[in-house]
Amino acid sequence: QKNPIFLYYMDDENKTLEKKKLYDAFQLEQPLIDQQISEIEMEAMLPYLKHQLVKKQQDQRRQVMSIFDYGKPRMTYFLLAVNVFIFLYIEWVGDSTSVETLIQYGAKFNPAIMDGEWWRIATSMFLHIGFLHLFMNMFALYYLGTAVEKLYGTWRFTWTYLLSGLFGGMASFMLNPHVAAGASGAIFGLFGALLFFGVQHKQLFFRTMGWNLIFIVIINISFGLLVPQIDNGAHIGGMIGGFFATAVVRMPKQRDRSKQLIAFVIYLLLISGMAVTGYMGLFNDEEGLSEVQETQELNQSGDYDEVIEITSKALEEPGKYEAALLFNRSFAYLQKDETSAAKKDLLRVLELSPEMAEAHYNLALLYQQVGEEEKAADHAERAADINPDQNDFKELFDNLR
Repeated sequence: QKNPIFLYYMDDENKTLEKKKLYDAFQLEQPLIDQQISEIEMEAMLPYLKHQLVKKQQDQRRQVMSIFDYGKPRMTYFLLAVNVFIFLYIEWVGDSTSVETLIQYGAKFNPAIMDGEWWRIATSMFLHIGFLHLFMNMFALYYLGTAVEKLYGTWRFTWTYLLSGLFGGMASFMLNPHVAAGASGAIFGLFGALLFFGVQHKQLFFRTMGWNLIFIVIINISFGLLVPQIDNGAHIGGMIGGFFATAVVRMPKQRDRSKQLIAFVIYLLLISGMAVTGYMGLFNDEEGLSEVQETQELNQSGDYDEVIEITSKALEEPGKYEAALLFNRSFAYLQKDETSAAKKDLLRVLELSPEMAEAHYNLALLYQQVGEEEKAADHAERAADINPDQNDFKELFDNLR
């Protein structure tokens, strides 16, 4: 019940207790009624008492409104414009869904970060993968950003947004091997800012947004856990980062130097710990996956020399993606007519992954090209057996037998 009605019975027996409850409820500092006056005099004072109570309620309402209307959402609108502009620029010069384009323009790409490109943690929060990704994040930024900036003011909001994005990006670096981009870490940091407000103003928080906000946070995190493509590490990391970033600047007119310093130290320790942990790969055993994704894109765009360079470097410590890296390199070698190198890679792929139909098919094409028809037919038949629904495999086998 959001607006309960309370009754105070001023009978002779309970007058003192009920008056105290009344004063406490409305935070009245001094009694408005002399306990010794008559009932007639008390009735005469009722308009005055009513006026005082109404005035107190109006003052409390103005105080609440001043909390929620402290600032104006100027930076929110600026960030919306910046994100949309960058998205349109990326679409103009390339493709926002292309891994190659995303990496080129600053997406979170773990191998590059480990080579010293730490700036990607910051730039990735301004890139988006396709229109739907942009729309969902900008929709959330508009509503959350407006609320948080009005609550905290522009500079506190900007601080929280940027530090949340950095924290979420570092959490993604530590936990997620995939190429990643988006403002979601920073946006979840705004949830963290609202949760910090709840810690500071519990009654007001639960009287206004409390349970609705908590429900939305739970739904978003649960959805992220159920859908593998969602970078939940960035989401949860951003929310934690937003909480501590807000604790550093605190609510307007609520300074507490010691608590602010403690929050800042905790933030630095956590983000530094994630950087070290991510670099060591303690929670991320997917080494080589990013290079597989990137070189697939590069093969499609015809950058075969770059494919060979990237895969050769990655194959120095290939991990569990050795077969995929070798396959991508063999494709580049085939396109450059370096059949000997391509054959060596494909044979190694089939040692590691005998059931890779695509490797059998490419090896069949290679043997056909060099005139070894019998070997070509064997591998074409194997490819067709593994994947009978692929017409190209069956047609090649029919032509060779």
